[in-house]
Amino acid sequence: MKICPISQLSQQKFILSDIISFKKNPEYKNLSVNKRGVNGFLLVEEGNCIYSWKNTEVTMKKGSLIYLPFASTHTLKVLSDEFSFHRIDFSVNTPEGESIIFSDHPLLITEKADESITDLVHRMSRLFLDHSDNFMLTSTLYALFERVLKVTNGKKATGIQGVINYIERNFAEEIDCKKLVEISFMSKSKMYREFKAQTGLTPIEYKNNIRIERAKIMLESNSYTVDEISDTLGFEYPCYFTRIFTKIAGQCPTEYKKNPQ
Repeated sequence: MKICPISQLSQQKFILSDIISFKKNPEYKNLSVNKRGVNGFLLVEEGNCIYSWKNTEVTMKKGSLIYLPFASTHTLKVLSDEFSFHRIDFSVNTPEGESIIFSDHPLLITEKADESITDLVHRMSRLFLDHSDNFMLTSTLYALFERVLKVTNGKKATGIQGVINYIERNFAEEIDCKKLVEISFMSKSKMYREFKAQTGLTPIEYKNNIRIERAKIMLESNSYTVDEISDTLGFEYPCYFTRIFTKIAGQCPTEYKKNPQ
């Protein structure tokens, strides 16, 4: 499985397939998803809800758009009596057939989608309902990707979200504390305090959690050795990678490879 951030999507060749689009008025108030089976976008049509995963919680309202990656685990809590959404499910692969995800956890694309995005999402639901041919669905989804890419690249996050974004883009590199302070526009002590309050982790712990989640995906693919994974994810020594992996995952890499949890 390959992780390609949305901001780099224009540089990646990919193929879309298995496209499904629909509007839903769910009767449930709580939903838990364990290792989602496909990629997806969800646009809130009416009402409010909360998506949560790991130590993160995002409140969504009418017009909010979120990306839900393949193999991710998350929960949905509906907050309002009247609630509906449009969801687009799809598979993304490299030309060689390798699965692509844009992140290993859900991503809030925008709190309030513009008219061009909502029109494309609504159009996809109509096309699917009308049993339109796959070409129309695929071309519309490509157009939606283009809009999402522009929204993502147009963001310039500051504060703790800016720090989180920086770590997520550079998790395999050495993280410079001075750079994090610069991005946050806070003092070092306040940045660490606010980061811990928002994520439950220190910046280094957050970075290591991302690296271990990537490592799990690579181990499950059976395409890499432990040494290769250690080097790819920026660990100085394989033994240090093994120690961090065991601490976070509860078992060593070789055990996880035999029996993924």
